[in-house]
Amino acid sequence: MRRAESITHLIFLGISYILQGSLVGAAISAVIMQKWSLLFISLLALIASLLPLFFQRRSKILIPVEFVFFLTLFIYLSIFLGSGLRYYDKVWWWDVMLHTFSGVMLGFVGFLIVHVLYVSKKVQMSPIFVALFTFCFALALGALWEIYEFGVDNFFKTNMQLASLSDTMLDLIDDCFGAILAAALGFIYVKKGRSPFFYHLTHDFVQMNLSRFEKKSG
Repeated sequence: MRRAESITHLIFLGISYILQGSLVGAAISAVIMQKWSLLFISLLALIASLLPLFFQRRSKILIPVEFVFFLTLFIYLSIFLGSGLRYYDKVWWWDVMLHTFSGVMLGFVGFLIVHVLYVSKKVQMSPIFVALFTFCFALALGALWEIYEFGVDNFFKTNMQLASLSDTMLDLIDDCFGAILAAALGFIYVKKGRSPFFYHLTHDFVQMNLSRFEKKSG
């Protein structure tokens, strides 16, 4: 079992490096072709994909390889392919997929925050509270993403929001669906001790940082 998990971790890590390497290549190509908006987006995506590493070094909190992979993949699909290569315009379901996916991922982050506080014995939580916090956290960050799209559209004269209030609202609705799914998974985890997707990531994160949590709780 551990050997299989190690191989899986290596695969996730390898794909993450490949995605980051392609962002470096895209940035170099953008300089050669003098496509400054693509250069900005490529560098933005690359920097965003490196944030987990920066966070680990600053906080000394370890992050599971799987989560780093999913975050890197989302950044690559949304910022680079979506904004840089205009997949939002080319593929009609691209926006729906990513906003729903982001709702789940951001919801997991919100769930993990509450769970860490619980493990550290800093808060008492009920399943309903966990679900509500998970939902609100995901939807709040989804709203910040819409602000990012608005800023990019106005600065680079792109059309990520399709110059439409309806597009913004549909994006938030997609975020809401993802957030609801994440909240449901968080509720099940607290209620039954495990749930699809959340269990392995949460278990790995807690085990990797258990001594740190125990030190704080003592």
